[in-house]
Amino acid sequence: MQPRYWVRAFVNIINCSTLLGLIAAAVGRARLTRGHHGLIIGWGYRFRIPPRRTPAFTLGNIILVRHEGPEILQRRPRLLVHEERHSTQYAYCLGVAMVLLYVLASAWSLLRTGDPASRNIFERLAGLADGGYTEHPVRPLFRRSRAVRSPAEVTAAPEATAVPEATAAPGAAAATEGPPAADRLPDALPPTVLP
Repeated sequence: MQPRYWVRAFVNIINCSTLLGLIAAAVGRARLTRGHHGLIIGWGYRFRIPPRRTPAFTLGNIILVRHEGPEILQRRPRLLVHEERHSTQYAYCLGVAMVLLYVLASAWSLLRTGDPASRNIFERLAGLADGGYTEHPVRPLFRRSRAVRSPAEVTAAPEATAVPEATAAPGAAAATEGPPAADRLPDALPPTVLP
């Protein structure tokens, strides 16, 4: 095993993330086997957390897989590569603190895209496609109300606000020609955007 994998394993033991993974494996009744690069794979993880749509997840140097055996790897051969990257992230993020950081990143992604992985920095760095995730488009954080329009929108579409001639009051055609008189100015001016 290369020195970098020894260092990662040592750091994840010191920061308690691998211990947390071993506890999760015991609670989820996973069968532990030795994996590549100092990782331990827990097959048949049964606990409900995280959600069942997640086929595998990592805590320290422990990769917990919901499937009983490696047949999942035939369908998703890059899954363990993705999870190994998470193991390295635990070493960089001080171990158990990464759980909180990951939850915050998932919440941010859910807010921005409606999906907990698309804009999650940890999933992006581990490789969305390798983990079986798809990219979702970013949604605007704040949507403007349709009732409020910018001055550019008002001047760009004057026909949308014009009153049809059939519903206009008699003599209104003469009044709409030319600039408005001071007594016919609108009560409220449209909002302006300051630079």
